[in-house]
Amino acid sequence: MNTPQLPLEIRLAEATEFTSFVPGSNGAAVSAVRDASAPLVLIGPAGVGKTHLLQAASRQAGRSAWLPLRQLLDHGPAVLESFGGLDLVCLDDVDAIAGDRAWELAVTRLIDSARVEGGRWLASLSHHPDQAGFQAPDLRSRLTWVAIHRLDGLDEAALSQLLAQRLAARGLRCPDAVSRYVLRRISRSAAAVVALVDAIDTASLAAQREVTIPLVRELLA
Repeated sequence: MNTPQLPLEIRLAEATEFTSFVPGSNGAAVSAVRDASAPLVLIGPAGVGKTHLLQAASRQAGRSAWLPLRQLLDHGPAVLESFGGLDLVCLDDVDAIAGDRAWELAVTRLIDSARVEGGRWLASLSHHPDQAGFQAPDLRSRLTWVAIHRLDGLDEAALSQLLAQRLAARGLRCPDAVSRYVLRRISRSAAAVVALVDAIDTASLAAQREVTIPLVRELLA
């Protein structure tokens, strides 16, 4: 049986591996997701790495699917019907469907299908399931009866490590002075660092320049 196909615009990001995730203080949560032997829920604000971990788990599993519910809203809840029976289903941004009864029931059915057919599921939300505004009691109970791990933002040392690691993966060196300059001027989130790395890589390649403070200053202007 083949893995069902997602809409063409839904793709895993290239760098979402467990080895490329800088855990900071989130080591226990990362280990739990990597193990993925039991259902669990990740909670935390945007930019802390929930999507990265769910995509990494999906890559690691056999027949699996990463389902970003916020991106799938326009396709309607019926899009989930073909994803039962997989080894692992990763439900990202589940609170995006809070208050929509049809979507909530579809997600509940998918979770129940995974349980009945011997599969596993992981989910992410911005807030605790009790605070997400779900209308379907069954969905709320499914999400609260499992382990819930909160992801915290990275501290300065971990963000510096992430910046250097992501640039090194592009063949670029990040001097300490550049790292300090960057972290004083961007949002303190992994997502902001990753976005800046993409911009630095593009600008450095186009201008054939090394990573310097003047280059970064131009990008942040």
